[in-house]
Amino acid sequence: MANVYGQAMRQSSGASVEHVRRGVNPTGLYAGQRAVRQNPAEIVTYNQHFKLLPNPQVQMYVYPHLAGRRQVPVPGYTTQFPMFNSVHYADPSEMGSR
Repeated sequence: MANVYGQAMRQSSGASVEHVRRGVNPTGLYAGQRAVRQNPAEIVTYNQHFKLLPNPQVQMYVYPHLAGRRQVPVPGYTTQFPMFNSVHYADPSEMGSR
């Protein structure tokens, strides 16, 4: 499988897998990129302007059931998950004066 992947990489970009891996340094940045540092005051200001919209937790009860080929009994349990898949922020104009 590694040979197939390596061959596909060489054909698509002309570079070996090792060449592509060498381009990323230990910080996760590519050569020539530099990390952007924010001071804490900027982060607080950002959080004040762009509020998180509520993402309620939905609770669900899973009834006792049999699972898999062997029909293993699974007891009932409660689980919860967020209603929305991603985090949503409000635009500053949507928040009004709060």
